[in-house]
Amino acid sequence: MRCIDPGHAYVLEQYDGQTYRPYLIFMKRFGPGYPFNTGSHPGTNCQDVHRVLIDRVKYLQLQVPSFWNTLIIWANRFALWSFEMRAMRRHRLGWWISPWQIEQRAFCEVCGHIVCRGGHYELENQRP
Repeated sequence: MRCIDPGHAYVLEQYDGQTYRPYLIFMKRFGPGYPFNTGSHPGTNCQDVHRVLIDRVKYLQLQVPSFWNTLIIWANRFALWSFEMRAMRRHRLGWWISPWQIEQRAFCEVCGHIVCRGGHYELENQRP
C-alpha cells in the first residue's frame, strides 16, 4: 500500500500479475467540519470497505471453511458497527443500532451511513 493523499487516496498492491495497480479513494470533503482537507472529491468510505471485506471473506468461507473466517467477518462487522455508532453519537441521532448482519442494512446514498440526518433512520430501541 502506498499513500497518495493522506487519509483519502491509496494505491494497493497487486498480486499474481502486475498489469495494473488498484486504487482505493475515499471521499474528501472541504469545510469547517473537515480540518486539514484542501479541496474535495468523491470516493467511498470506510464502512463500504468493511462491507467489501465481509463479502470477500464470506466467499472465502465457501471455498475453505475456517473458524478464523467467522472471526474475521465478525471483526469487520464490529468495525462497521463502530463507525455507525460513532456517527450516531457525533450527530446525536440515537443511541443503539444492532451489529447483527449490519453489512446488509440500507444506507444513505449521500453519506454512506445507516443513520443520518437526511437519509435512513433504522434506529432500534431508540430512547424517548
